[in-house]
Amino acid sequence: MLVAVIGGTGDLGARVVAALAADGETVTIVSRRAPRAGSRAAATLGERVTHRGADVASRKEIAAAIEGAEVIVNAFGDPRGRSSVFVEGTKNLLDAEVAAGVRHHVEISIVGCDRSRFGYHRVVAEKERLITDGRVPWTLLRATQFHSLFVRLYKATGRVGFVPHGTGRVQPVSPSTVAEHLAAAAHDEPAGRLSDLAGPRVQTLSELAADWRAHGGGARLPLPIPRRGALGQALDSGALCAPDGIVDGPTFAKWLEAESAGPGGPGRHGAADGSGAADGSGAPSGSAERGGSGASGGLGIPAGPAGRKASR
Repeated sequence: MLVAVIGGTGDLGARVVAALAADGETVTIVSRRAPRAGSRAAATLGERVTHRGADVASRKEIAAAIEGAEVIVNAFGDPRGRSSVFVEGTKNLLDAEVAAGVRHHVEISIVGCDRSRFGYHRVVAEKERLITDGRVPWTLLRATQFHSLFVRLYKATGRVGFVPHGTGRVQPVSPSTVAEHLAAAAHDEPAGRLSDLAGPRVQTLSELAADWRAHGGGARLPLPIPRRGALGQALDSGALCAPDGIVDGPTFAKWLEAESAGPGGPGRHGAADGSGAADGSGAPSGSAERGGSGASGGLGIPAGPAGRKASR
């Protein structure tokens, strides 16, 4: 079986590729740029894993890139959450899948995107509707924010002496855990919407910041995240948590501990390839790399220099 992973150079996508390759699948990494030397994605390249360059904005490129694939895992995203990329790119991908006879589309999304009025989440919800109303049989997994999102956020704001704090609640999950669930879904038949996936602990932004400091993140002045506004309301209400979903993977603290054991210190995998939003966070980490990042886990907080089956 040939599986094409769209956005296979991003933090999530590269982990999906690695999980599929470990299971013996033949995988095509699809992204605008080839995997950077030394990156997680580059480490997977070999006889069974190849790369094809394509931009989802180009119907011709994406059609050529997925030729021969039976299953598509869609992990591409846009750090700025632009509808012109998310929505139009998804339309191009789905059209190419229909023409190519793809039998299964596996999609990653964000827990609570339909309960939030925040612009980034509304675009993700619109992308979901394209999948569920489309002609290609599908499986959709919503996940909570990735641990690596908060690492990137804290590193970026830490450069100017601050770290986000607040009472807003999140339930972060390891990106490797999400990748394992997506790879498992790719092996299965189309299942509609799966149960939401979340990490094992609901925490406030302030509690996460404390974990970050305890694992070598350094002391910084608290930067309060407002409770007002669409994002603040989503965080304050717990809309981005999944108390009734599947709970899997390590806590943020345990994940930081494991990451710190390797070179680079806390969150060394926060932006593995430098390819857009490495964790699908909606938080810029450099260039806006279409096809280079996952689409899940988005808070949409700028971070620049300043399973089981549910209903179908």
